[in-house]
Amino acid sequence: MARLAVLSNLWLAFLFASILSVRGFDWREFATYAAVVTAYVTVVVVGLLLVF
Repeated sequence: MARLAVLSNLWLAFLFASILSVRGFDWREFATYAAVVTAYVTVVVVGLLLVF
């Protein structure tokens, strides 16, 4: 299930790839945000699987 969260975030990153052409875009900030969202979604999904 954690792989699904990673794939979902990769898909979102692909969809918003046009942001890369924006002047002043910071790759490190984007990567940090994507990592945090991935970790959060993974924790929520694993937590739900353990509860239910």
